[in-house]
Amino acid sequence: MNEWLLDDRHVLASDGLPARLQGRYAAEKLEFLDRYLSAALSATRTKRRRVFLDLFAGPGLNRDEHGVELDGSPMRAIRAVASQGQPVAFTEYFGINLDATDDMALKERALARVPQRSTSKGRYRPSDPLLGFLEAL
Repeated sequence: MNEWLLDDRHVLASDGLPARLQGRYAAEKLEFLDRYLSAALSATRTKRRRVFLDLFAGPGLNRDEHGVELDGSPMRAIRAVASQGQPVAFTEYFGINLDATDDMALKERALARVPQRSTSKGRYRPSDPLLGFLEAL
């Protein structure tokens, strides 16, 4: 049974989580972002902290009009490494969403992709106060 309440901007993706419907422009933007992320990591390789901030993070997965699924910017930032030399990745990632569906799907995808230390894998469940806050928006 689908637990997700999907609107006209979302579809259920192959991983069972919501994906955002996007046009061809999204693929072009994401290809550019891949090049930018690699260059940014290369330029900051000597820094102790490399932070990625995405103010419009979305659910982490997009689907185009042909049904092709594309990792969104959050997932691309998680897997990004510097273009030259030893692997260098972001040390912190902050994804911000206004939409609760996007936010929950992003958290689940990120948890599935990033190895967790001393935590058990499972579906993200917000606390009652957080749910109350999100429902009041």
